[in-house]
Amino acid sequence: DIANGAVRISANGYRLPTEAEWEYAARGGQQTQGYMYSGSNDMNAVAWFSTNSGSNTHMVRSLLPNELGLFNMSGNVWEWCWDWHGGYSTTTQTDPQGPASGTSRIIRGASFIDNDPLFWRVPFRGYYTMTIRGYNVGFRCVRAVSPPTISTVFPVSGVVGTIVTITGANFGTTQGTNNVRFGTAMATPISWNDSAIVVPVP
Repeated sequence: DIANGAVRISANGYRLPTEAEWEYAARGGQQTQGYMYSGSNDMNAVAWFSTNSGSNTHMVRSLLPNELGLFNMSGNVWEWCWDWHGGYSTTTQTDPQGPASGTSRIIRGASFIDNDPLFWRVPFRGYYTMTIRGYNVGFRCVRAVSPPTISTVFPVSGVVGTIVTITGANFGTTQGTNNVRFGTAMATPISWNDSAIVVPVP
């Protein structure tokens, strides 16, 4: 909502992520493995930075994705977030949206020309005034989606290796978002689309 200077989280259009949304995605969401960088503990595997970039940005998907199938959330270019820069709240919050006002916006992820390894770590925060433009700053759009719903699971039980078909809606189309948990074990689907997942029992 540009007129009111606020993010309308429930709106169906594209927008900048809040800082909390950006970090959740960079960490790999519910599939997180707790990596130091987005998708790995090895910077060279997931991030373009001063040592490996050749002083250039690089095409998305040219390095490994994170647990959600997202690329370049560490390195390549800094990414704008909607939040004004400010201190974190001292109380526990769910989906915080940052301070109500400020003079600078949060940027995350670091870029291909940076040389401090601290910058590419998922929790690192940067900020710029909104008048800043540069070849090492970009953005990633997000939009609200409906949560996944399950209609059927067949068969409902089985031994290890049994092929299970799950039907429903809003499953997404990226493999990393469709890993299926059986108790404490995770299974990678054989095939998937927005309305069906086929997965072996681990």
